[in-house]
Amino acid sequence: MSNARQIVGIDLGTTNSVVAFVDDAGDAHAIAGRDGERIVPSAVWFPQDDETRVEVGDLAKGQAVVDPDRVARLFKRGMGSTTFLDSGKPFIARGKEWRPEELSSLVLKKMVQIASDHLGREIFEVVITVPAYFGEAERSATRQAGEMIGLTVHALPAEPMAAAVAHGLDGNTHDRRFLVFDLGGGTFDVTILERHDDGQLEAMSHHGDRRLGGADFDRLVVARMNDMAMRTHGVNIESDPVDLADAYMKAEQLKKELSTRERAQTALIAVSIQVGHAE
Repeated sequence: MSNARQIVGIDLGTTNSVVAFVDDAGDAHAIAGRDGERIVPSAVWFPQDDETRVEVGDLAKGQAVVDPDRVARLFKRGMGSTTFLDSGKPFIARGKEWRPEELSSLVLKKMVQIASDHLGREIFEVVITVPAYFGEAERSATRQAGEMIGLTVHALPAEPMAAAVAHGLDGNTHDRRFLVFDLGGGTFDVTILERHDDGQLEAMSHHGDRRLGGADFDRLVVARMNDMAMRTHGVNIESDPVDLADAYMKAEQLKKELSTRERAQTALIAVSIQVGHAE
């Protein structure tokens, strides 16, 4: 490993985040945590039994089932605003209102720690990708999230641009235009990029929706599940926070299964639901 300063790149996602570094040979590597997973859920849990403890990642995501009021998710959607909740109310935990950038800073802290453990050095410098449609308020909030935990944020490249570079679209000398279609867990981004003779990429046009992504597909599956539960069992899943959180966890699993299968079945806390393409 070189003695030069280490800058890591962080994909601060709406539903999941990843941290990566470039080695001395110029190759990029996504970094896995101690559990071996490279993808970390962008979820934050404030346990009730320990006022000093904050959990980020899989454990926080899992606690959404049993402690939904203390788990924050999808807060990237509110970057640049005071809240991310559809109700318009602030997210409150431990008597404090948590802004989206504050919650994002906790995820960034987790990602930097993963990088530090892997590289064997403290990390203070980062590059954080952001959606192409992010305006100045959202970009400023993202930068603030890093600065809150003492990071120097060198750049906030647009996610479509970063994806194009990662796939080598800047390596050809001929002018070409590309459409980058980025449908993530919580946001949707479509960007037209033009590559110039010198390999530079320029965004010609972009459009996006911060409230359209995999999480919204989960919501539709949950609505379908609730409709079936009401018709067949007289159970309203949406009336109980724990049942609803459990349904969202199972909906994500069903969504993945239905990507390769015609039908899938799951058991919720309250009922057993079977869904499929023919439903």
